[in-house]
Amino acid sequence: MPSDIHSVSLLPDFANVNNSLELSVYSDSLRCLWDNTIRTDILGHIRSVQTTMGAYERPPSGLDLMAWGAGLSDYEAINNQDISVNLDVINIGSVAINDATFGWSVNGQLQSTSVSHTFTPPLETYQQGNIPIGSFHADGDSSNMNVVVWVETINTIADSVKWNDTISTSAKLIPLVEFANPLVKDTISSLSFNVYATIVEKTGAPVSPPEIYIHTTIGECLDLRDTVPMTKEDGKWVANIPEQYFNSKVVYELHVSDNIIMLF
Repeated sequence: MPSDIHSVSLLPDFANVNNSLELSVYSDSLRCLWDNTIRTDILGHIRSVQTTMGAYERPPSGLDLMAWGAGLSDYEAINNQDISVNLDVINIGSVAINDATFGWSVNGQLQSTSVSHTFTPPLETYQQGNIPIGSFHADGDSSNMNVVVWVETINTIADSVKWNDTISTSAKLIPLVEFANPLVKDTISSLSFNVYATIVEKTGAPVSPPEIYIHTTIGECLDLRDTVPMTKEDGKWVANIPEQYFNSKVVYELHVSDNIIMLF
């Protein structure tokens, strides 16, 4: 019988073929990605990200620390912002875990040395823990920062269960300031106009109303420079540019600063 790419063909070994579909032997061939709306099996046992097909999750066995989820302090960052990384883990083995080490990378670049963590008290079967991994500097050269964290050792023994020891997440780089719609550009018929901008406020530093810098020229006959204060309306900063001269060219720019970065 033909099958699709998600099908698995094997002869299962049931614990009691007359009473249940629970297996006595669990094969790696039965692993699949979980449905995150179904967090437990029929017995209430926690399902892992790489779960077991069927009603029953593989029972705990040996040393097995699963990387459950990676978290970031911010998923939308501005250039030069520090982002902290943490890891959720769960013991799906049968042995209590006293300590573990972890490695991590950002956009493929290995970060520092292994991160050591001691569980106090020890992490028992099906117990979860959260581990601070470290922090990294958002780099303006990358619009997306992919973070990968993995388990290296468990109870000083090299991790041998590789299918559930790695997890990833990502953050997106966003501009500190950005002109917003309706944008004013090209040739317009009005002598006065409004300029709108959105400014990211992430650090909690006091927000000082910014100013728009305008430079008005008409060929070599006119060269004027001025500043226009901005006010905040409905989440956007607005500058009311006063009436300009006919046939003039107006260039406007916005300088903003934060205690993380300054843009020019």
